[in-house]
Amino acid sequence: SWLKEISLNTTGRSDESAFGAESTLSLNDTPLASLHLSGDFDLQEIYMTIPEISSDYLGINLSSILSQYGGDFSSLQSLEEMMTDLSEFCEDGDTVEELLVRYGTIVFNHITDVEKSSETLEINGISEKVTTLEARITPSDFAAMGKEMIPLLRKDDDLRQIITACGKMAALQDSGNIDGNSYYQEFLYLLDSLESELNQLAENADYYYLLSRICIGKSDQITSRTLTLVANGEYLQLLSYSRPQNGKTFALNTTVNLEDYTMAISGSG
Repeated sequence: SWLKEISLNTTGRSDESAFGAESTLSLNDTPLASLHLSGDFDLQEIYMTIPEISSDYLGINLSSILSQYGGDFSSLQSLEEMMTDLSEFCEDGDTVEELLVRYGTIVFNHITDVEKSSETLEINGISEKVTTLEARITPSDFAAMGKEMIPLLRKDDDLRQIITACGKMAALQDSGNIDGNSYYQEFLYLLDSLESELNQLAENADYYYLLSRICIGKSDQITSRTLTLVANGEYLQLLSYSRPQNGKTFALNTTVNLEDYTMAISGSG
């Protein structure tokens, strides 16, 4: 009963010549032990200490360690280069939130046929009262979303920077055969193709639609979300996510159905 939570928190950073990391192991919000790491890529060495035990650092030669496992230092350098490029790829939280709101607003503005109800969501004995919003999203709705969204996507500089950075990361993994600009040009080409298909999409309004179901729990948090494809009267659940909470205890049931396989995560605690 005294064991409420065990957590491991890690902070890391890297540049072209070195990296560092600090990890803290905590029990019930009380720090138990910490580990500090520093690495020098030029010297091919790493230094570590556990402050609670000793203020001294233990030095380790990375090349000798890697060679025992069939690796070499170049593989570690490639990892460091990828981490450095990753920092360029990762936009700040405010920019990502702006993008989500910008395009999410367009999506939800075109979902007008919404039914509202109240129910109790229960998984593994954990229940929570929720407000359920259910909407039918037709091909015509998708076409209207696309017509409004595509012109904005074409001139969105925040999105251009993110896609270009993704291309630079991919180039690192692909021996430089592609670059960020070609990635972005491919994105623009996909937008052109999508735009040309919008009218055809609207013509299939009677063939299929998506059924979206969202449950809102305490503090306006999304407690459950399901997305179901309905085609010719047959139902295929694409995504199901439910997480009711009672106090500090919650239950989770998540399922993703693809053509050939299903991924599922469930549990409680």
